[in-house]
Amino acid sequence: MIRTRQSPLNIVIPIISISWHGGTRVLVQFANFLAERGHRVEFLVARNRCRTPFAFSNAVVIRDIGIHTGIKALDYFVFLCLVPIFIRKPSIVIANFFVTYFPIRFIALFRGVVYVYFVQDIESKFEAPLGSLLNPLCRWTYSDRHIVAANFYLRRRLEQEFGTTCKSICIGPDDIFFDLSKQSEKIFDVIYFLRRETWKGLDRFLRILSLAKGRFTCLCVSQDEGLRGVLDGMDAVFYRPQNDVDLVRCMDSARVLLLTSYREGFALPPLEGMARGLPTVLFPCGGPEQYIRDGENGIYVSTEQQAVDVIDSLVRDHVGYSSMSRAAASVAGEYRLRPAFSEFEQIMEARGSSSQ
Repeated sequence: MIRTRQSPLNIVIPIISISWHGGTRVLVQFANFLAERGHRVEFLVARNRCRTPFAFSNAVVIRDIGIHTGIKALDYFVFLCLVPIFIRKPSIVIANFFVTYFPIRFIALFRGVVYVYFVQDIESKFEAPLGSLLNPLCRWTYSDRHIVAANFYLRRRLEQEFGTTCKSICIGPDDIFFDLSKQSEKIFDVIYFLRRETWKGLDRFLRILSLAKGRFTCLCVSQDEGLRGVLDGMDAVFYRPQNDVDLVRCMDSARVLLLTSYREGFALPPLEGMARGLPTVLFPCGGPEQYIRDGENGIYVSTEQQAVDVIDSLVRDHVGYSSMSRAAASVAGEYRLRPAFSEFEQIMEARGSSSQ
């Protein structure tokens, strides 16, 4: 059946900071996709908080609102208070974080603005004492009936933990991770995404490096320059990719992707690495278990020493590695990004039509 093209939508995305975070990158990519499709897309961002290496389409509007005092909490508070002033009907607003959810919910209730709540992870992990206030508020938002979950694993968790009835798409790697010509030279045995959040398992990673004692080479990629120092004295190289092409080249320079997280939503980096033929060595952590099959396209470990031994063995086993690499690329091909964006566009068009 041929789908009738709807009228262009007016889409507004309030976001407290356009940063290098992976969830932000998905929003930027989706905005570019929507603009390419002829929709009008505008980001509302807290003043002086647009700092990202990701490329925007020229058709996407970025509007700074609020004040810049240098005090993050104050700047964000003013921004959130001003958001309702800058959103007018007819618009479809994308709430992307529980903090921005509340002003959007307010204008939906009192001005009839249509919204969707795009959930990329279940947050509610703020530490005490602020966490005692924020975590319940965050978790309350996950009962909203207009949620679009970023993947089916997250949708299942929302249904089980919050009784939520919601729609889902399945965000995967962008086309560039599949289509860019491959770089054949392998300089590093391991690529690792360096993050400071405790649940990302930086402590595990540093113990793995200590145990490895030169048994493999490691490239650490991160946009957080403050993490460069944690590698002092370690057998690893720090690099800050400048864009997605640069990131793909980093992946091409490695043989295996290492994931040390204690828990994950769906986790895009393993899928992006798989698209480039990189098997993943990981600890059981949730979402990646939906697509990483032990011994076929990745290997699960339970201790840091086991991780060292598995990586060392895998990069030396050329036949086994080649088979696992091909399987990784094949599975990743099931999770391309653009089909998910097309589904999301249809959901938003349906929301816009139902409000008229």
